[in-house]
Amino acid sequence: MRKLLTLLFFFCFFYQVNGQLVLTIAGELDSVGAVNGPALQAHFNNPHGIATDGLGNIYVADRFGHRIRKITPGGIVSTLAGSGNNGYVDANGIAAEFYEPWGLCADSVGNVYVADTRNNLIRKIDLNGNVTTVAGTGNFGSSNGPALASTFGNPTGIEIDESSGSIYIADHLTHIIRKIDPAGNVSTIAGTAFLTGTANGQGTAARFNRPYGLELDNNGDLIVADEWNHLIRRVTPNGFVTTIAGNGTVGSQDGTAAAATFNYPWDIAVDNNGDMFVADGFNNIIRRITPTGVVTTYVGTAGASGANDGTGPLATFNGATGIAYHEGTNELYIADAYNELIRKIINLNIQSVSLQLTIGTSNVICEGDSIGFRAAPEIYNTYDFFIDNSLVQSSSSEFFVTNTLTAGNYLLRVEATDNSGNIIISSDVFIQVLAAPSPTITIVGDTTFFAGDSVTLIASAGDSYLWSTGETTGAITVYNIGQYWVEVTNTSGCTGLSEIVNVDVIQFSPNPMIEIIDGAITVSTDGSIGTVCHGDLAILRSSYNTNNQWFKDGFPIDGETNIDLVVSESGEYQVEVIDTLGFTLFSNIIQITMLPKQIINFGAAPTSTTPNTEISFSSDVSDDVTNYFWDFGDVNSGTDNFSNLENPTHTYADLGTYTVTLITSDLVGCSDTLSREEYINITTTGQGGDGSVFIPSAFTPNGDNTNDIFFVRGANIIDMDMAIYNQWGERIFFSDQQNFGWDGTYSGREIQLGTYVYIVRLTLSDGTEETLKGHITVLR
Repeated sequence: MRKLLTLLFFFCFFYQVNGQLVLTIAGELDSVGAVNGPALQAHFNNPHGIATDGLGNIYVADRFGHRIRKITPGGIVSTLAGSGNNGYVDANGIAAEFYEPWGLCADSVGNVYVADTRNNLIRKIDLNGNVTTVAGTGNFGSSNGPALASTFGNPTGIEIDESSGSIYIADHLTHIIRKIDPAGNVSTIAGTAFLTGTANGQGTAARFNRPYGLELDNNGDLIVADEWNHLIRRVTPNGFVTTIAGNGTVGSQDGTAAAATFNYPWDIAVDNNGDMFVADGFNNIIRRITPTGVVTTYVGTAGASGANDGTGPLATFNGATGIAYHEGTNELYIADAYNELIRKIINLNIQSVSLQLTIGTSNVICEGDSIGFRAAPEIYNTYDFFIDNSLVQSSSSEFFVTNTLTAGNYLLRVEATDNSGNIIISSDVFIQVLAAPSPTITIVGDTTFFAGDSVTLIASAGDSYLWSTGETTGAITVYNIGQYWVEVTNTSGCTGLSEIVNVDVIQFSPNPMIEIIDGAITVSTDGSIGTVCHGDLAILRSSYNTNNQWFKDGFPIDGETNIDLVVSESGEYQVEVIDTLGFTLFSNIIQITMLPKQIINFGAAPTSTTPNTEISFSSDVSDDVTNYFWDFGDVNSGTDNFSNLENPTHTYADLGTYTVTLITSDLVGCSDTLSREEYINITTTGQGGDGSVFIPSAFTPNGDNTNDIFFVRGANIIDMDMAIYNQWGERIFFSDQQNFGWDGTYSGREIQLGTYVYIVRLTLSDGTEETLKGHITVLR
């Protein structure tokens, strides 16, 4: 935090003449951005408003960054809230959104209230970083009433009265001073909306012109920087307005309050003595108004802009838009907007030193916790820190940190030595260190056990518990190998860690697993069921390379001890393994189903005929067959040589004998093949061949014009009669003509699906007479 060590001699020389020292405490000159971290490496984007809390934290309204930033007493910058996008979102931390926040204030514990200027809203950031809307709808206006139904006109200044809970707002573009009471009602306490002027008086009789910043003084009155009137005004709690300083003209004249001039004053701060400090906008100076009404230039030179650190008139600013006073250190903090810097002013005429907490949130800590303090101001040569009158640190550093204090009560003070050897002593700071527990773990059982067993760990007494497993009970049961410990919190809120307990688990060898590695055409999602086509083999594999014994249907298979098992039968298969510890392990069960052989048969009519005669082919197959592939052996016909129909037709153009092949497959992919060698005979006469008569075994009278009629096929038939009988012996069809077949009806009605008996009497062209009997199956 000490930026200008090289100017130490300079500071000492001017100690009595120039009593104020300006230092840069955060930001890099003209570096615009949102960089967090060490304060002098951080970047801001028009830091506009500034405030401090009772813990010494500094809050900055980063206007064009649309963020609220925080600077800790230890000099670390972070983003308290705001994503950086200009918008309106109530959320936690950086998920929230603001739109050009100009002003803010903080209460003593660190709740921050924001004048979200361009959103026309009043927002709050609580101690957990949650951003909520306190007042405003987002619309521009001056409506009073319930907070969330009210409207604002670019609010800029904001202050909270912790004694009453009221929040006060300088409503910049409506020219009025507003109040939000603890019940959540908005009212106007001074000024008349949209009317400008300099009139003093009660309530609505008063006039302002763009009131900018405001501050509560030590009497509970509001001090207002009345920007465009170039005045400093006072507003009492009941709304009576008076002018404190300024004659209303633009200038930088010091002197009596009534004769002084200002140049667009932007913000106000009040110290413990009642002195008022004004961020005098375009003059780029900080002014002081004493309780007796005398105005002086505190630091800076009117009209000179810059970023010089130094004393009195040698310091320069560029847009000091915000000012705040920290009563614990008697320091003023400045938002130097156009320099992108945060500055502070130390009053060198006040020889004092104070201690400010920088590490921790309270002066009450637990054993082992760190607590840190900063001695302020940081202008002295040496700082001697004493605990209970014993010197614990002597150096030029104003920071002191310790984590070695045992349980008990302590008094801390610092003695600062200036360049003349004068010793300045701080007030004592009380520190209480609470005893931390030293938890132990009682072990019930053995910490080395076989898998499936457990051990119980019991923590010594406490108020709450947090185990390394995340469990929060006083005792836990452990099943797994690992290191275990417990953090115990006592009734004082202090915590302590136990020693580590090491648990070792002797693991059984994993049960063997079987997988189907080949042969199965379908496998269930969990791999426990496999389906194999008839005639194929399945191969099962064990997860163990050795010591396997395969089982089928619960019985060992002789000689099968290899890693793989070839399966040719349906059944339940399992493998047994003896591991290195001698334990018998059983695998999962694999169910293998061998599908039955497909029934496949076919016929043709006629099988002997002349060229270019249509031949009908009919299949007789299992019910599970879904796909057909016919090869008529007619290589000269090109693609017409094949068919995927169940009962196709084909015409042969060339003389010769032909082999017909039918390949079938089912839904799961199993297939079968039947070939009839030299089955079709194409001759000039169409006679001959032992396949001249063909009677199908099934037909499908379903109206699709394929295999709809059951009739006898054969080119050498000269006379025939055919009778069909049902299962009771009743004749249901008769025909004495070869080309008149049965259409699957009886008395004009469709018969039931099933199997029926046929009797066919034939006279062939060579005079032979035959009687053929058989079964015909009706399908649809």
